[in-house]
This record gives sequence, structure tokens and C-alpha cells, in this order.
Amino acid sequence: MTPGKYTPPGVARYGSMGGLLTTATDYAKFLMEVMDPKPTDAFRLNQASLKEMLRPQVKVEDGQGYAISWALGWKIAQTADVAELVSHGGDQAGFHSFAEFSPTRKSG
Repeated sequence: MTPGKYTPPGVARYGSMGGLLTTATDYAKFLMEVMDPKPTDAFRLNQASLKEMLRPQVKVEDGQGYAISWALGWKIAQTADVAELVSHGGDQAGFHSFAEFSPTRKSG
């Protein structure tokens, strides 16, 4: 779909997936907050919401020593050696993004 030239079929197909336009710095700050949240306030998700957001909802694959599930917007990979890896990626014309972190290790 050409930027700025939206058609009803294009909006129906691509508009539903949403989009996030941000800087790498701001997205890193968001990921750090999800990984290691500060105390809840008027601007932060509470612990129950964060827990639900990262809870495996749909099992995708079960292998020897690992399991892959979808959470609410996140892919959750559980392995024997790393408690959990949380990731999310996306594509737009001309680029691909991917972020992954371990809440247990607080690294990403």
C-alpha cells in the first residue's frame, strides 16, 4: 500500500494490524518498563495487567525442552535453560523490527 494513498480494501487488510511509530530509545524505555516495572501509578499498568499481558494464552508449539505460545501481543518461548523469552516483531515496507527480552534475567 502506497503511503498516503489509502483505499477501503487496504485499510481493511492492513489497518486492523495497527502500527507503532516510535524511536528506538523510546521503545527501549517501554521494554525496560515491561521487563522491570516501577510501582503502579496513573500512567503505568498494574501488576495484574502486566502479568496477564505476558501470560501464555495460545500454545503454538511444544518441543523437547521448549514451548512456544502467544500471549497478548507477545510471543513467549519457554526453555529448559532460560525460564522465558518474550519477543515481538513487525514489518513495514523497507524494514523489519524485532525485540526480545528475558523477564527473569531482566535483559534484552
